[in-house]
Amino acid sequence: MDSLRCSYHVAKIAALDQDFELYREARDYCMGDPRLENISSSAPVLFGIIDKIMAGDITIDDIPFDVFHRLREIKYVANISEEYGFKELAFEIEKKLVVREENHLAELNQSRLSELEVNLGKSTLALDLAERDRRIQEFIRVFLYSGLGVLLLVIIFLIIHVRSLRKYNDESRKLIEELQAANEKALAADAAKTRFVQNMSHEVRTPLNAIVGFSQLLSLPDGSFTPEEKDEFSGHIVNNTKMLTMLLDDILNASAMDSGNYSISLEEGECSFMCRAAISSAEHRLQPGVKMIFASETQEPFSFVTDPRRVQQIIINLLTNACKHTSKGEIKLGWSLEENPGEVTFWVTDTGPGIPADKAEIIFDRFAKLNAFVQGTGLGLSICRDIATRMGGRVALDTTYDKGGARFVFVLPVNPPQNNPKINQP
Repeated sequence: MDSLRCSYHVAKIAALDQDFELYREARDYCMGDPRLENISSSAPVLFGIIDKIMAGDITIDDIPFDVFHRLREIKYVANISEEYGFKELAFEIEKKLVVREENHLAELNQSRLSELEVNLGKSTLALDLAERDRRIQEFIRVFLYSGLGVLLLVIIFLIIHVRSLRKYNDESRKLIEELQAANEKALAADAAKTRFVQNMSHEVRTPLNAIVGFSQLLSLPDGSFTPEEKDEFSGHIVNNTKMLTMLLDDILNASAMDSGNYSISLEEGECSFMCRAAISSAEHRLQPGVKMIFASETQEPFSFVTDPRRVQQIIINLLTNACKHTSKGEIKLGWSLEENPGEVTFWVTDTGPGIPADKAEIIFDRFAKLNAFVQGTGLGLSICRDIATRMGGRVALDTTYDKGGARFVFVLPVNPPQNNPKINQP
């Protein structure tokens, strides 16, 4: 667009300078561009007039003054006419310009005069309205002053009354909130009690029934079962006895934490030793065909100050939880110093069904069980997290694990916190 505008002005200047070749080149370039009207709507007419002037065949009738909306373009026509020797034509154009300007000024003055008359009428009307407004305002002022005293008394009375009502409402709301909170606690406690009794009646009954049933089978006369079958029955009794013991231990641990009697005793603990000890305690819970593997990232021994017994308890709970949900494949246990620098990270992976990411926190609630058909009180993971927290660590589900199954991490600081009142220093 800038190039077109320059060509348009070059054409006009070339015409004045009588540079015919440059004029025609610039004119043809402009006439060939459809955007010329955006530069000047009268440009085609102007070029036609210039062509006639150059040809020496032009009169005042050949100039359509109504087409030109810009004064400078008509002035340009007069200048170029004079430049090419058409002085009389230039004079006529100037006269037309003068007449046009005079008419424009006359119209403008007439418009301003009409506007002035209208403004004068508006001013008169405004004065009348102002006088009426003054009288109305004076009447309103008298009315307001007369009723202000009564209104003020009413407002004072309402303020006092509203304050007393607000105070009463605040006290009532506070009392209602306290009652609601107490009621919610009572309902939650009752629901927890009911849920606990239901869980325990089911979980305790299952191993007890197994113990009683296999004990009755063993009490049958000799010859009823082979020695191998009796050994199998004895193994079932032992496993269910350990299961019952674990359930009772979970209940006792949860009770100890609630009562504040659960403490941590610090001493030296070696990571690989604690892991292998935990595997020895939990591998009897494996389902047929499942392997439990110690797969630490490093074989170098590493010892740090912790409570080895509590560490093994948490790892055993994590391994036991994996055994419950893994019917085929393998369960791995390992530890690392690199996954979380400055901390020891124990991890347990399984090849079970896995846990949805949106359930990553729910599983650590007390009595929470995603699968109601799996044995357990729903206390194991909750106890693990409570113990880890008291040791200055954490237990969590690794939601980024995407190799099938689930991955739990148990992270402990290499240097335990010194200001934890639940920790007994050696």
